Amino acid sequence: MDLGLAGKVALVTGGSKGIGAAIAASLAQEGVRVVLCARTKAEVERTASAIAKSTGADTLGLPADVTRPDELERVVALAAERFGGIDILVSNAGVPGGIGFGPLDRVEDANVMKDIETKFLGTLRASRIVVPHMKRQGFGRIIGIVGLSARY
Repeated sequence: MDLGLAGKVALVTGGSKGIGAAIAASLAQEGVRVVLCARTKAEVERTASAIAKSTGADTLGLPADVTRPDELERVVALAAERFGGIDILVSNAGVPGGIGFGPLDRVEDANVMKDIETKFLGTLRASRIVVPHMKRQGFGRIIGIVGLSARY
């Protein structure tokens, strides 16, 4: 399938495994240069390398925690330095297990806040940082992956 994305640059947060890794691989197959970020350096680098090897795409795996704006800024700066900017943001980072499940009286505020900080504020922060690149380039797409915890 040709989505007309060849040559674009995508940043995929939470890109080291699961849905994020699958999205990154699919974009790479479309000719997109892919920047993956996740909290674990070894995992994100391994995934980026595997995607590059299987697709021939140019990839970059960088460790970053989306709850830390300075780390997101560093990732975008390194991506822009290497690839010239960001065209696509796939905000997929999340908390394993989400907000917690079970009876309402057992859902802890701290777990909900951690989920909000990662999923929602992480998306907002990443969007703020990449939008100037998108505006300059005259193209941009932001895709938010919410995950299972949205059902609760």
